[in-house]
Amino acid sequence: KPTDKKKFSIQNVHPAYAKRCPEWKIIRDCVEGSDTIKAAGQAYLPMASGRDRAERIARYEAYKQRAVFVNFVGQALEFMHGLIFRRCPTITTGTSFVTDGKTANVDRKGRSLYQFASDTSYDVMQTGFGAYLLDMPAANGVINQSEAERLGIRPYIKFYTAENVCWWDYREMGGAEQLCTVILRENVDVSSEDFTHRYETHYRVLRLDKVTGEYYQTIYSPVYDENGDIKEFETRDVYIMVQGKPIYYLPFVMLPYEEPEKPMLYDMALMNIAHYQSTADYKNGVKMTTIPTGYITGYTE
Repeated sequence: KPTDKKKFSIQNVHPAYAKRCPEWKIIRDCVEGSDTIKAAGQAYLPMASGRDRAERIARYEAYKQRAVFVNFVGQALEFMHGLIFRRCPTITTGTSFVTDGKTANVDRKGRSLYQFASDTSYDVMQTGFGAYLLDMPAANGVINQSEAERLGIRPYIKFYTAENVCWWDYREMGGAEQLCTVILRENVDVSSEDFTHRYETHYRVLRLDKVTGEYYQTIYSPVYDENGDIKEFETRDVYIMVQGKPIYYLPFVMLPYEEPEKPMLYDMALMNIAHYQSTADYKNGVKMTTIPTGYITGYTE
């Protein structure tokens, strides 16, 4: 796996991102359940001090295995998500939007609008943050509507998790504060062989031109040296045209607020970890104090 020893400016993160990212990890690990929590080791269950390292590690593994992690966070998430989507959403746009089948595949991956909303809401409920990008497939030149329909070129929605919305900036434009820059992280499969996967981290920057105010994207692709380290990023600008004309806003929506806030499940996640640690101490105490011990009374030499 390529390493990343040098820090590039495109890899910077927003201060609010840096503050909330550790909270997101705790919640996601709790949702994943016992195997993930225990695999994290001392991140959630500290090891007791001792002199002999090998013996201490062996004791710790037994100590950790006796602990019980009850997934309160995951259960609460499933309950709240089920309450929200117990009924199908009502679409209030024009009837042609529904009858033309545009809600059957809103993300180019076969998910309906209902399934897409359900899956993305499940993710956002964990972190309290995420984003939708309305995008278009690339078209070679200007094409008419019939050609676009024949080639399947139509707008689609792409969801970005909280961890992949790295940077954003607002600027006053036209007398109002407007989102003008967003950095998005993407894991791109660049493998050229069958039955293999090799991922690279690319960055997609959404921008409004400072002079013209036109919306465009810049794709940052890593270039590696002979040691497998990133030596630079190649850039490629993509200009977005709608009916042959530029647009002057970012078709990008932050969820549910303009910046990440404290996740609603964070306090419960901390209590879940504390309960896990308490069960480890309790189970360890039971193990140490209830082991049958043979003894003889009334015996003298």
